[in-house]
Amino acid sequence: MPDSRDQAKASPALRRRLFWLLACTALGLGIGLIGHALTSSPKWFLALPATLAAGWLFFANPEQCLAARREEDAHAE
Repeated sequence: MPDSRDQAKASPALRRRLFWLLACTALGLGIGLIGHALTSSPKWFLALPATLAAGWLFFANPEQCLAARREEDAHAE
């Protein structure tokens, strides 16, 4: 069972990832709205999933998931 020190360390990282998720979402929606206003093409809204995917590549840390998984596996043994 994780103690409060582990949760305190995870909290800033979680807040940072949530900030970047919201920032990428806002950026994608902004691009979509501006592009749609200029050209009337709804294809501009494809910027939303594109910015979310790019943000995931730049800001996600899959190693944290793997480290947590290894800890769970070690405790299960």
